[in-house]
Amino acid sequence: MDSEELSYKGEKFTIRWDPKEEILFEEMWGHHTIKDAEDYLAKFKEFCEKIPGTDPLKILVDVSKQEKTDSDARRVYTEASSHPRSGRSAICGPNIIIRLIAGFISTALGRKNIKTFASAKEGLKWLKGIETEKR
Repeated sequence: MDSEELSYKGEKFTIRWDPKEEILFEEMWGHHTIKDAEDYLAKFKEFCEKIPGTDPLKILVDVSKQEKTDSDARRVYTEASSHPRSGRSAICGPNIIIRLIAGFISTALGRKNIKTFASAKEGLKWLKGIETEKR
């Protein structure tokens, strides 16, 4: 992987670093088990080591095609959200249940830098510091 253009496509997720936007774009789909979450965590950590700098990353996670996440997998994803390079994170998708669970977990962790949005466009605006309309 070139440090300028980092990308990975797995069975149930993609991760892509955009050096111009300085945003880590992720997409999840299908039913996620603990194996999927562990695969994701390994790739996420690998990206954190290869992306230049040490500052927390802005992350946009598109879950619009994600169907379900097992409880064991959610615990592994929580570990990723606690990584020192895990910064402002926008979890985006129309599925209200996934957004509610993500919001609940981030509140329980005391993470104020994770927000959920109905669309990636809204999440991207927030990551870039452009205020979005209050709901």
